[in-house]
Amino acid sequence: MGSLNSRLREMRKYLRVSQSEFGETGGVSQSTQNRYEQTDADIPISYLDKIFKEYGSDFNENWFYFGKGEMLAASKSLTNESKTPSLPNFANLTPQEAQILSEVTQFSDFLKNRPLRPEVKRRLLELLIESIDEALDELHDETVSKKP
Repeated sequence: MGSLNSRLREMRKYLRVSQSEFGETGGVSQSTQNRYEQTDADIPISYLDKIFKEYGSDFNENWFYFGKGEMLAASKSLTNESKTPSLPNFANLTPQEAQILSEVTQFSDFLKNRPLRPEVKRRLLELLIESIDEALDELHDETVSKKP
């Protein structure tokens, strides 16, 4: 579990955020951020609250503040098998549907583990859903127009 200092560093590394960016979020300099990540440095709760408010949506709050439990929130720490959505039988997909599914999967993989604020992730999901709806509507219109 380690110290609060090591958990702070582990969180930042997991998010792939520089010390400068992380420190800026918490309202401190890069050198102060570096010091906070070292063993035994005192860390103000106001700083921790800013960091958790910005980056904590995927993290277990008890782990962050107290070192209890897993690093990732329960919904984020599922096994790969349980995170994989049930997909339709690929043999029944049209080439266009298979292409859309492939592109959405690639985009989803790209977004995983990116240090984005929750509101940015929500907006990206909204745009993705709109895009998928448009593509599926076009496929439906093409299918209907091809029928005799």
